[in-house]
Amino acid sequence: MKNRIAAALDLIRMRLYGLSSAPPMPSIVHVDPVDFCVLKCPICPTGSGTNKYKQSVMPIELFRKVLDDMPLLAEVHLYNWGEPFLNPRIIEMIRMAKQRRIKTVIHSNLNIRKGEAFWRGIVEAGLDELCALLDGATQASYQVYRIGGDLDALGNIRAINEAKKALGSKAPALTWKFIVHRHNEHEIEKARAMARTLGMDFTTSTMGVGDLNPHEEPEDLEARKAFWLPAGKQFIDKRYRKDRTLGTHCTYLWRRPAVSPSGKVYPCCLVKDDSFAFGDISKETFQSIWHNDKYRYSRSLFGARKYGGPAVPTICASCRLYKKTR
Repeated sequence: MKNRIAAALDLIRMRLYGLSSAPPMPSIVHVDPVDFCVLKCPICPTGSGTNKYKQSVMPIELFRKVLDDMPLLAEVHLYNWGEPFLNPRIIEMIRMAKQRRIKTVIHSNLNIRKGEAFWRGIVEAGLDELCALLDGATQASYQVYRIGGDLDALGNIRAINEAKKALGSKAPALTWKFIVHRHNEHEIEKARAMARTLGMDFTTSTMGVGDLNPHEEPEDLEARKAFWLPAGKQFIDKRYRKDRTLGTHCTYLWRRPAVSPSGKVYPCCLVKDDSFAFGDISKETFQSIWHNDKYRYSRSLFGARKYGGPAVPTICASCRLYKKTR
């Protein structure tokens, strides 16, 4: 209830930004524990090696500063461009957030070799939600996109369930997320049944082909569409069926920033280039970044409040996803 109320208040305040002196501090943040991965997923900039940042691991001291600098946080999402469980202090990060009554969420491909003690530690630390990215019910279909991955990752789900049972814990809530593409859509119901036997919720997600981000469009876009997009129209992102804008105003700039392992602050979780950072929380306070010219100018593109200074080059100015008001 606390998280839902906080999110609702943030949305109301964003709509009233034109009448207020400053936006509220965010209630949700994406924090990337690491920005590298063991898989080679071909559309992902991390897996394909097309990312434009120095790979790093977030130190626990920097994570503490993120939490200190954002006193109104209700949720911290410990994932973005890397595999979060590769951070050797991920259990401490979860515990630190939970000690502050902050909800913790992780998305993971689970292709990591960890023993029972590790998964018990995750449960003991208090992780609230774990979303497993499993795009197939057989190894043959799963590995088409999750290159280098093994569906034996389901063994880690069983280990978590054993830890939950031993500790008498209902958390973390487990979700099987199935990204639907042309080569696995025939296995959706089989995967759904497998998820049920593991005590997991099941959800499907549409497949992006690398162009549903703020500023890029791959040269081989049509070939990617032909290879990846499923036959079932209900599993194709609506932006591929119409124009590629969401037809709404961006809310990320008011309530959901992202922080890289090195401390770079981005306006949303879709940005993957250090040159587009709005600041560096390892060198500045988050409050100073949240109210700087890059944020103020970018918000003026999507909100009612005017910006009196000169235009500031930001990724938001060239964003193709959201409808601008000017």
